[in-house]
Amino acid sequence: MPTHAIQPETVEALVQNVRGLISDEGQRASSLMSRGSGLAGFAGIILALAGVAARSTHQLGGVLGAIVLGLSAAAFVILALAVVIVVVGLLVPRGRLIVSAT
Repeated sequence: MPTHAIQPETVEALVQNVRGLISDEGQRASSLMSRGSGLAGFAGIILALAGVAARSTHQLGGVLGAIVLGLSAAAFVILALAVVIVVVGLLVPRGRLIVSAT
């Protein structure tokens, strides 16, 4: 079986590639954590608004109460759609273009 000498340049290139991959993964994890934190804050805002809306419609009656309830429901539906758009647009991984080094 032939034996090949280890090429220091090849080893160094492989080490640099691995370091680059580790750095990229660290950046991706950090980005995902910050996006998740933003999404959690957004969910907190939604819950706070839901509580305020429920309390404000409690004292209203008749047609005005129905109008406020309908508008609040529409606002929450739009807010939920915005959350879905944020999740799909930001948290779902996207394909990347990889350029060969050779």
